[in-house]
Amino acid sequence: MNDEDSTAQLKKMIANYYPKFVDEIDPFRKNLLFALREHCFYLLKQQFNERSLGILNAFKEFLLIDTINIITRYQSGNKCLLVEQWKTTIDSTQDIYLYKKGMTTVGIRIGNEAVTLRFKFESGPTSSIKLATSYDHFPTEETVIQENLKSVQMFESIIEKHTQTSEDSLSNAIGKCHEAMTYYRILKENPTISQVDSHEYQNMLIKYSSNVPTKTLQDLHTSSESAEKAIQEYLKTKYKTFVIESIQLIPESYLENRLDTRDLLVILRVNNQYVEEGFSLKAIAKNKVKITSKNAGAGQILGPKYFNCGSLDKVIKETETIFKQNGINHIESLERISIAIGESLQNASQANLKQGITAILGHAPTLVTVYTINKSKMIQHGELKGEIHVYPNTPSAIQTALQWGQHQEELTLRVKFSGGQSKGWTSVKLACEYMVVI
Repeated sequence: MNDEDSTAQLKKMIANYYPKFVDEIDPFRKNLLFALREHCFYLLKQQFNERSLGILNAFKEFLLIDTINIITRYQSGNKCLLVEQWKTTIDSTQDIYLYKKGMTTVGIRIGNEAVTLRFKFESGPTSSIKLATSYDHFPTEETVIQENLKSVQMFESIIEKHTQTSEDSLSNAIGKCHEAMTYYRILKENPTISQVDSHEYQNMLIKYSSNVPTKTLQDLHTSSESAEKAIQEYLKTKYKTFVIESIQLIPESYLENRLDTRDLLVILRVNNQYVEEGFSLKAIAKNKVKITSKNAGAGQILGPKYFNCGSLDKVIKETETIFKQNGINHIESLERISIAIGESLQNASQANLKQGITAILGHAPTLVTVYTINKSKMIQHGELKGEIHVYPNTPSAIQTALQWGQHQEELTLRVKFSGGQSKGWTSVKLACEYMVVI
């Protein structure tokens, strides 16, 4: 079977199961189109930053600027109302701007005139993906400010009318509300910026705030002040002078890269260059707490995806065999595997330790907010400071601790089974918890 036959057969199978898009597979459609849009913006951003004329040429071609355009207006019955020549007033010598719109659209604008490119399936799941191009009139700065302030007021009214109706998944709900609050505060302090999706942060608050106590929601609202200030300080330190052009929330389901932990993204204009800065957002109640980062498979932790200093495959297989022969119990199995992890990491280089920690925590700067005391701290995992120390069997026999930054930051790797003891031997996982002192 060659690749062409394989693709054809796969398309036939999909067409049989899903002749059209249904709720079950619609998230995959959204994910793919979102990923295409993000990559398209990345490519346009590169072209812009390299001062390529391609973007201006595309803008002219899509809007037919250098051609004679005859427009015929008619009504029902094909009765002609008017025939006229459409003359553009676009000054192509003005600055070019790039922007995102919704989940599937990217735009190029000059002044208030713009062309948008929207990714879409032609029809069903096996159809081609097309680009729908449209003319767009970008709002004036005054209109943007008015719409943003109206959006902020609507968000604040949701907070004022809040009532807790459930206590399910409280930790996750607090995290999501914190993301919405941080977005809101940035928008309130910078009302000239463009929103990629003006409804997402409001919908997120409505969806998750019903699980959060009113006092906690108020604390999250107040602490968004320190979160916004920490982001501004980070950007000022890194870029000195910049303009925030737009802001967007990134739903977790749309992230494909395991190192991409971003929750919030801002698009900046820095020295007439486009820069995207993403942030991972964490909300905690105490100034010293452990945050679950990622549950990695134990078999991969020492491999090239993470610490790249060996393999646990042999140890896990041997441990499984001894366990099934009733030679050791569950906890002894976990201790045996944890010892192997600790020994391997103790012998790993600083470069490999840094690689593994970064892979677990992600590349994006992490903004940690202690919402009970309105304090925030920006942490850059890609710039681990100081020597990394490895402590096997710490703080328990099934954990390994790594500390750095004068012991102010810590990552613990706890070995666990994916299933309960009643299920016997199940796949081995790692619960990775990050501790920081604010």
